[in-house]
Parts: sequence; C-alpha cells; structure tokens
Amino acid sequence: MTATPISGTTRLYVVLGDPVTQVRSPGLLNPLFARLGIDAVLVPVHARPEHLEQVVRGLQCVDNVDGIFVTVPHKAAVLALADRGSPTARIAGSANALRREPDGSWYAENFDGAGFVAGLVRAGHDPRGRRVALVGAGGAGSAIAAALLAAGADRLAVCDRDATKLAGLRTRLDAHWPGRTVVADEPHLDGADIVVNAPRSGCARTTPCRCGRSSCRRAAWWRTS
Repeated sequence: MTATPISGTTRLYVVLGDPVTQVRSPGLLNPLFARLGIDAVLVPVHARPEHLEQVVRGLQCVDNVDGIFVTVPHKAAVLALADRGSPTARIAGSANALRREPDGSWYAENFDGAGFVAGLVRAGHDPRGRRVALVGAGGAGSAIAAALLAAGADRLAVCDRDATKLAGLRTRLDAHWPGRTVVADEPHLDGADIVVNAPRSGCARTTPCRCGRSSCRRAAWWRTS
C-alpha cells in the first residue's frame, strides 16, 4: 500500500516513550491513515523521564500536532500535563493518550483497561462476578484495575512492590467501588479465577506462574505485553 504523502497540511501524532524501539502503533495506524485517506502520520518520539515535561510542552505548542500517545514509563506522569482528564484516567491515575481539543486545550484519556477487558470478554473470560488477581500497579495495571471493577469483578487483589503506588490506587478505586480491592506487595493468588500480569515495564518478558498452587493452576492467566 502506498503511504500518504507528507505535506504542509499533514496532521501529526506521536507516540512517546522510553524506549520506543518496541512500539508497534506506527506500523498499525499509518497504513490505516493511508487506506482511509486521512492526511496524518504517527511517529515515535524517544523522551527520557527527566525531559518529559519539556518534550510534552513543546509538542503541545506545535499547532499541527493533534495527539500524543503515551507508553512506558510516562503514563502516570503525563496525566498532570493535560488540561483535563476523563474519569477513567483520573481513577487510573494515568493516561495513554492526550488529544488536542477544538479550543486548543489538551484532554487525557486512558483506554488500556477498556481494551484489555474487551479482549478478555471476547476470549470467554468475563470478569463479572469473578475474583481477579492483578500483578502490577503501574499505568496500564491501574487502568486495568479500574476497568475490571467497572466490568463487575467481585474482588480484585492487586500486588506491586511500590507501596506508594498501591496505596494511591486503592484510595482511588475505593472511592468508586468500596471494599472490593485488597493490595499487597506479593501476589494474592488463592481463589483467583483470573490472574492478570501487567508489569510496569511494558516490554518486559513474562512467564506463567509456577507457584504450584492448585487455585493458581485453575485460574485463567493473562499477560498485557
């Protein structure tokens, strides 16, 4: 398929991360732009954490940049750089996309969780009424936690070694779904119907649990990377 020519009218989108060698979205969206006749292009931008605010503020000042996709490790930090955020992004405490609004302001959204739960349901693992164990409370993990509870999960056990992240996530979740979340620095797998592995490094390699617990062997294992 012939790529859409880039010209002075082309609208720009970026995917922001550290690193960006693993990102696949340009290979997915640029052919889609071309097929639909949309005059736009998506490019990866490598921004280190210490330069994140400077990079985002610069992109927000570029008039032909319409959107910023966000990957590891910037999803939590970038939320504060938007003018407004969706309820999902605020509950998750993270964003994976910033969109320029017609008035020039920037709106934060997080669709990691909704996309993950939709895939889970399509695969026959509806979380409604189920007990779910979630490993990882980073940007994607937090969004998945909110989406699982919104989808009707009966109990959510979240583990992460970062106690501050865990406490903040539990506070935000309890404000909307009180009493349905427990947190710990080690996985709570006993009795879990579904186990989700959402490492804070989205490009990390993961392996199935080998703890040997019968409850874990019966659970449906899902990984996010």
